[in-house]
Amino acid sequence: MIAEKKQRIFHHPGLDLNSPIYRFVSWRWVEDLLIGKNLTLVRPESWDDPFEMINRPIQVRVTDKNQGYSSKVLDQHNFEVFSQSWTTKDMADTMLRAYSKLASTAAAFSAPPLEFEPEQHALEAIQISTTIGKLLGALEYGLENLAEFESAYITQVDYMSEEELANRVVSTYANGPDTGKDPACVVSLLSIKRDNYEAENEVRPIVLLNERAKELDYLRVKTDPEILIDSITIDPRISSFKVKASGPNDYVQRIELLKKWGFASKIRQSHLYAVSPIFESVLDLDSPDLNLSAEAKARWREFHEINKVTQ
Repeated sequence: MIAEKKQRIFHHPGLDLNSPIYRFVSWRWVEDLLIGKNLTLVRPESWDDPFEMINRPIQVRVTDKNQGYSSKVLDQHNFEVFSQSWTTKDMADTMLRAYSKLASTAAAFSAPPLEFEPEQHALEAIQISTTIGKLLGALEYGLENLAEFESAYITQVDYMSEEELANRVVSTYANGPDTGKDPACVVSLLSIKRDNYEAENEVRPIVLLNERAKELDYLRVKTDPEILIDSITIDPRISSFKVKASGPNDYVQRIELLKKWGFASKIRQSHLYAVSPIFESVLDLDSPDLNLSAEAKARWREFHEINKVTQ
């Protein structure tokens, strides 16, 4: 009899597996993703937000009717936790500026190299897109045979006030003095964030490993980028005539490098900073539906009679 395979990878029930999600990847990691085929997750405590509650000490005080009390500081869990940040927003300006830092104008125009060199643009990023379902599949593929692997989750972040967040943390730890043994509690703490960050619309993959992974600074999950990635978008400010943040050939150089790596079909151009389109409006001066004042109609009719082209 073949034993039934235990499910170890889960997703929030409210998530649509076909929903597209986006992530900015620094050029320092792009080659590792596309050529090395590594999806890199980091420890959440390395993130900037001090309210990320993983490994934050929580003082729990227990009392009873006999006026006795006990206390315990819960400051750790039984897992090594790694995560990533994705968003449901495509090429949001605030996210782009936060995660992709362009070189200064002076540096960009001083003897540009013949080829784009990613290590010189470590803080600049590209945007990749996939779907929640493909990310779920990538985790399943890459983690299945990892000896340290315990479980993985994909969850949507809930945004709340600091007071609501504190109440959620307290209620999570109130599950018992052995809360750290419950993976659901760990995931719950990584599924909340202050509403100051609400614009990020985060979706997070969360991977829990056992203590054998305690020396890892980050986790590389083997993946197939051809399957995982739907599109690759270079920082559109580089090709914008309004933003002098790079040399005139830099955009082409980045394109050529992605083509060299075999990802030409994945490249998608963003028009976030493109020239404003020309909008055309047709004014039928004899239409009863034209919503203009009599004075405006008279001015347009005068213009029309002078500049009219006979068909």
